Amino acid sequence: MVLGVEGTQSWRDDDALDQALRRFYRVGTRPLTAPADSDNDGMDDVWELRRGLNPLNPADALEDPDGDGYSNLEEYLARTDPHAFNPAPQIAIHSPRDGGVLP
Repeated sequence: MVLGVEGTQSWRDDDALDQALRRFYRVGTRPLTAPADSDNDGMDDVWELRRGLNPLNPADALEDPDGDGYSNLEEYLARTDPHAFNPAPQIAIHSPRDGGVLP
C-alpha cells in the first residue's frame, strides 16, 4: 500500500500457525479528490499519517505541536507543516485606485 495512491490491495496472513489466527486485510479505494477523514476532524487521513498524527483521534486537530499559535487543522488548511514554526502571515491591502498598499 502506498499512501496517497489510488487502488486496492488485499493481503492474507498465510503464515499464521493457527487457523483461528488467520486474518484477512483489505484496503479500500478512495478517490484522491475526496480524501478520507475517519475521525471527522477536518484533516484528511493521509495528511495526518504523513505528519505523525492519529487519523482516528479528532482531538489532534486542536493541538499545536510547534507552538506557533496555529492548530493542526489551521496548518492543514494553510498547507503548512504542523511541526515547523510559522510566523503570522503578513497581509497587504492594495488600493484599487492607485495600487498603493493601505496601512
